[in-house]
Amino acid sequence: MDYKTIRDKIGDIANDNHRDFVKAVISIEKGINDESALDRLYDSYMENDAANLLNEEFDVMIEEIREQGQVKDIPYIRKEKDELVDIVGNIAGKVDVVEREIGNCETY
Repeated sequence: MDYKTIRDKIGDIANDNHRDFVKAVISIEKGINDESALDRLYDSYMENDAANLLNEEFDVMIEEIREQGQVKDIPYIRKEKDELVDIVGNIAGKVDVVEREIGNCETY
């Protein structure tokens, strides 16, 4: 199984049952199998906007390799079950700045 297939499957699982997905990740990473403890950890995680499932050190590592030009942010496109397309990533290219004039001759 390749990266894209695994990513799609994990994304589907996370979307379909976020609570159990997060509990499973915590269980695997921290070796906790007590489901009531996992429920409490999930609730705490959801109440804390600053909490991340991945260690914050990943942000530092990603920024370092991005600065070295080793990360190419290619948009990831996946067809959803309801035929919508989910685009993740930076899809903006060069931005043109355009001034427009409104009725009273003001530009914005």
